[in-house]
Amino acid sequence: MMTIAKSLLVCVVLVLIYSLSIWQRPLPPGRAQSLQRDNVEVIDHYLYAGGNLADTVVAGSSLAAQLRRSGHLPGGWYSLGMRGGCAQNGVAIVAASPRKPRVLLLETNLAYRIAGVYEIDKTVHGLNPWVKTYLPVFREQNRPAQWLLSLWPIPSEDPGSAASSGHVPKDEASREETERFITRMFYKEMGNTRENIAALKELKAQLLALADQGVQVYLVRIPGTRSFTCGPEARTIDGWVDQYLMDTRFHRIATPDVTPYRTTDAVHLDAPSCAHYINYLRRQLAVPAN
Repeated sequence: MMTIAKSLLVCVVLVLIYSLSIWQRPLPPGRAQSLQRDNVEVIDHYLYAGGNLADTVVAGSSLAAQLRRSGHLPGGWYSLGMRGGCAQNGVAIVAASPRKPRVLLLETNLAYRIAGVYEIDKTVHGLNPWVKTYLPVFREQNRPAQWLLSLWPIPSEDPGSAASSGHVPKDEASREETERFITRMFYKEMGNTRENIAALKELKAQLLALADQGVQVYLVRIPGTRSFTCGPEARTIDGWVDQYLMDTRFHRIATPDVTPYRTTDAVHLDAPSCAHYINYLRRQLAVPAN
């Protein structure tokens, strides 16, 4: 019995020491070594560490996550962009939070995707919310392995960068061909139209429920290259959004001219372009909605 008591005491002391270390050296969310864990960190921070105090929330895929990873989101904004995911995951997290944002910006580029369950199971359906709220050591971003990795910073690179690896050729003809190929790959999940439309209808129901709670919903399409933003896939998705997702209770922010925007890999905006687009969104939100 004494051995068990001593073991428990040692565990408690170690947890307290590690908690103190976290308090002295807090880690920002979204630094995990895998896409899914990265998403869980971002959700944990939103639900249990004050992220849901944001006035404006962006929900979307890795395109919206890029806005967060660029470091240019203003105070009072939070991005629930899911790397490898879609807007439905972010909307589900907003719905699960007891506090709702004033404005929800929904990225429609990949709104037709079917929501993944891993992130929801690990956050909303995982540990009791009280545990992660008051014991930060149990949040995904505070895993011991993650904290130890932070002591040896890895040289940063532009999030999602492919250009730096030579994946996007420099000459114009090859660049356009490669951008077209990447665009087709990015939209490869458009094959099952019935499932895509069902996902949009489900998303609309979630958004209407949030609108009933006073959330102002804005639909946005994040720009990229001309092929990605104005190609046949984008036009098809726009048609689906108009028919199955748009509602008179939602607002729409027009997609800006793609000319001044640059990407890292034909689809994800680079950091300066993220800043440019965020400023564009802020200007549009400053105009009273109809």
